[in-house]
Amino acid sequence: MAQQTKCRKKTEARREAILDAALEEFAAKGYAGARMEDIARRAGVAKGTLYLHFGDKEGLFNGLAESAFAPMHSLAKEILDDKTPTLREKLLRFCGPMLDEQGCSRTARIIRLVWAEGLHNPKLVAPFYHGLVAPILELHRENLRLAAHEHPHPALQRFPQLLVSPIMQGLARDVQGQGPARREGTVYRLSRHYPAGKIRDLCIRQAAAPPEAPGGCRKRVPAETWGFHAGNAVRLP
Repeated sequence: MAQQTKCRKKTEARREAILDAALEEFAAKGYAGARMEDIARRAGVAKGTLYLHFGDKEGLFNGLAESAFAPMHSLAKEILDDKTPTLREKLLRFCGPMLDEQGCSRTARIIRLVWAEGLHNPKLVAPFYHGLVAPILELHRENLRLAAHEHPHPALQRFPQLLVSPIMQGLARDVQGQGPARREGTVYRLSRHYPAGKIRDLCIRQAAAPPEAPGGCRKRVPAETWGFHAGNAVRLP
């Protein structure tokens, strides 16, 4: 039993080392530019070990995304089961892992990476969106239903993604090449200085005025079909 536990911990440590190396390589070179041999070298493992754990580069990218968003899904379920906090308190608790280290936490970096790659390769992030993000949004929708006595704006019930979109936009601004100091200031202002009413007003404006389609098209489309990436509108997969 002790030997099995030791082997399991060793396997988990190797997997975490691979994911950490993948994050650095994907962040530096993008999904298309990152090479499996460079990730293996950075992780200190043989190239075949990557394929053993993740199958291929897409599987490795999905594993990295899941390592951030699966815990967020578990946290969202845990928050939903706790009927004591207010909606604002639940939101702040959910956003905590994204805002750790002034928005430069591992979770925040993975979110920025996934959002950035989604701009160029929607098919890459489509399974991740439907398998992880969409269920999280449904949990937010249920939290809003339970908080009806707090009178949240009706648009938030229809489009629960707007509940966290101000925070997400603050995190995603780095996709546009914003420097760390300014990015951290943006995240800090969003997370610490905006009262609940201000966040609600931001969400209402987004719900009332769906963004332009990419390429300058001004045709209005249902807001639920859009995601917000660094202030730009991108159709969700």
